[in-house]
Amino acid sequence: LDGVQGVHASQLKHVYEQMACAYESKEDFENAASSCYQALAQMMIMNPSPTSADFANIYHHLGNAHFGLKNHQAALGFYEMAVRMSVASDPSPSLLAQRYEKLGVTWKSCGRAEQARDFLGKALELYRQNGDGNGDDVRRVEELRRNMD
Repeated sequence: LDGVQGVHASQLKHVYEQMACAYESKEDFENAASSCYQALAQMMIMNPSPTSADFANIYHHLGNAHFGLKNHQAALGFYEMAVRMSVASDPSPSLLAQRYEKLGVTWKSCGRAEQARDFLGKALELYRQNGDGNGDDVRRVEELRRNMD
């Protein structure tokens, strides 16, 4: 029974993740958050020990949804969890840079320039170290940091 439930949970998790991304792209942040929470519930059925890259991705999307809902404190918490889990399970420099950037933007929205600069600086460093294809990421983060002064 556990094997069957695990397959079912895995399929549902994938469906909810897809829904969350679709809602997020349409800026329907309420439904994006709801879908993320549903995906998270399915993930807890599959693996109640949240340390994987999948958990980091869901927390990142929850951060995006809460940021879109102007619930910046919740967004910060989810982005911080995404960073911790990324470092622990999938230290992809480009994903980590994106998550640091999101933390910086969120701190900036909270009026906390010092924290914003710190996280944007970490993102910038990772983007530079790991090659930023056409330079868009570096330019975007440099612009964000300039606009804080």
